[in-house]
Amino acid sequence: MREQDKSNDEIDLTEIFSIINNKKWIFIILIIITSLISSYVYYETPETYTSSVNIQVNLNKKKGGSILDELSFGSGRSNSFGSELELIKSRKLLSNVVDILKLNEEILEKRSKNHIPEYIIPALSIVHSTLSKIKNPLSKDAFEESHIEILTTKKLQDMLAISYSEAGGFITISITSYNAELSKNIANTIANSYIQYKDREVDLREEKTLSWLSSELRNIKNDILRSESELKKLSGDDESPDIKIMMGLKEDELNTLSHDIKKLKEKLDIDEIYFEKIKATQDPNIILDSPLIDTTNEIERTKGLISSSEAKLLEASFKYGPKHPNYKILNENLENEKEKLINQIENQLNIKKSIFEVEKKKLKSLKSSLNEIKIELKELSHSEDIYLDKLREVESYRNLYNMTLKRFQESQSISKIKNEVARVLDYALLIDVKKNNNRYIKSILILFAGVIFSLFISLFFGLLDQKIYNKSSLENTSQLPVLTSLPKTPSSLNTPNSFRFSTDKIYLESLYRLRTQLRSIYKDKKVISIASSNAKEGKSTTALHLAKALSEVEKTLLIDIDFRRQSITNILNIPKNKPGLSDIIMKKSKFSQAITQNYKEGFDVLGVGTFLEKPNYLLSSPMMKLSLDHLKKYYDRIIIETPPAQIFSDAESVSKLSDGVIIIVKSGHTRKKELIDTINQFDMLKVDILGTILTKINFSSKTKNYNKYIQEKKA
Repeated sequence: MREQDKSNDEIDLTEIFSIINNKKWIFIILIIITSLISSYVYYETPETYTSSVNIQVNLNKKKGGSILDELSFGSGRSNSFGSELELIKSRKLLSNVVDILKLNEEILEKRSKNHIPEYIIPALSIVHSTLSKIKNPLSKDAFEESHIEILTTKKLQDMLAISYSEAGGFITISITSYNAELSKNIANTIANSYIQYKDREVDLREEKTLSWLSSELRNIKNDILRSESELKKLSGDDESPDIKIMMGLKEDELNTLSHDIKKLKEKLDIDEIYFEKIKATQDPNIILDSPLIDTTNEIERTKGLISSSEAKLLEASFKYGPKHPNYKILNENLENEKEKLINQIENQLNIKKSIFEVEKKKLKSLKSSLNEIKIELKELSHSEDIYLDKLREVESYRNLYNMTLKRFQESQSISKIKNEVARVLDYALLIDVKKNNNRYIKSILILFAGVIFSLFISLFFGLLDQKIYNKSSLENTSQLPVLTSLPKTPSSLNTPNSFRFSTDKIYLESLYRLRTQLRSIYKDKKVISIASSNAKEGKSTTALHLAKALSEVEKTLLIDIDFRRQSITNILNIPKNKPGLSDIIMKKSKFSQAITQNYKEGFDVLGVGTFLEKPNYLLSSPMMKLSLDHLKKYYDRIIIETPPAQIFSDAESVSKLSDGVIIIVKSGHTRKKELIDTINQFDMLKVDILGTILTKINFSSKTKNYNKYIQEKKA
């Protein structure tokens, strides 16, 4: 079906622009609204100023902590850039800044007004009023009175931005405010408050560190005395050196035994592989090639006899043949020698197997001895570990005591390094305050977003709208050629009883293009039905103009079969009592009496005739086909105007009798589903659809080009 074909089509870029163009009024309205909002943001967004202060923090780069952590042995928290940034943003530090500068939310929110051109003030007032209603702000008076400091601190946190450089150990504090002087003062005050906090932290750590180190020195000294006493008990009468000698001897014995076991195991593994290969064969020669078999003089002698016997047997075979007694004697001797060789090989294998079993027992014995030595060595090692642990414990306590004593001495001079913890490198100056261009960026972004949003909304509503507007949409929907497109013209139906043919140049050129196609491509299509999905799609007007255009070069007949509205009959003022198509089919009138010759416009007309409430049975009757066949003999082209296909079945009945059908589609009126249903109806009846005609198209640009061409030609 054509509906399925349509769903598989992709929307190309041209159709997307066409869809947006059909809903351009939505796009224009949204662009105007967006422009007003963008202008409002531009003029209502105050200028902001940013001041920055650089602080150097001496953090240990390897450990991520400050030099205080090296001195506060176990008493301080581990510092890092992350913790320093959280400290600066903390409510505690910023509350101190609020108190020093006597800040409140009103001071922080105070802003200078931008100059607004007078011509845009009314529009911005409307936007401001609308946005105020949307926001509907809640009253905060009661909340602000009891929590004014918290709100001010929170506002200050929003104004604060902090960055850091691990490579140089720098922290940059930036404050963005509506006032340049205020921005500078807040940034400098935050830096000073941070430095003061770090100084207090150093003093507090000094006190805690000295107290802790003093306590640790006493504890370590007691541990040294206890460990030395335990070490003395373990040392006894110089037992430690004997343990070391014994461990050395055992280790040598262990290594020698391990080497012997490894060597013997490798030999046994190789022999076992050779045994497996010997088991897999019965060929004495392959067995003799194995490294397991030692060649003896007896084996060599037997091999020589076998070779000699084989040579003699071969000679006897050629000389006497295999049935000769001499051949049989030689063959029997050869078999005896081979059997003898096999017995000799088996003796050698049995000897090797006995040796293999003895070596396996030896390996097992060696492994048992190895395990015993390992147990003895482990016991000796354990005894030595106890002694060495105590010795290391004593040495560790002594080193710890010396290090703690050194820390204690360093901590006593900690006040000398306060400037090394943090210092301000550059205070903020008014001359260095940076002016931000946020309102320019915001307004441009809003305008850009508005354009994108407007395009999206226009496209969205365009896709929801299932009406056909242009040629590409019609082609994609119908999968049929668009024979021509007819522009919008002033209404041709001036009154119910008066009709005026269009003189519009573009309209006439479009009809002439259609006429050319019908005469060249469809010259054999003598009977053409003009159909549409619904009423008021320009079917009657198109049929009249097409008949007139064809009548200039062909003898043309226009037939009206719309018994309900009788559009053609009424437009051309054909008397109601005049016989017509229904009278011919019912054999109440002759063709000469029913056909009206329109000498003025050049084509003949056959009206509906006697009114019928249910004309379908007549239109589908054999007489209807006979009537058309008769008329085809006298006319070059017959144009039939049919009722709407989606409302009445008359169009289907007549179209089956026609040589082809042209479907009229009104731009901005005909829906895609209705058109597809109409096409599918004709397809099921196997009606030849010649194509479509798109009416009511806006050809303003084409009209200008046409008029320009005519003027240039006259000039």
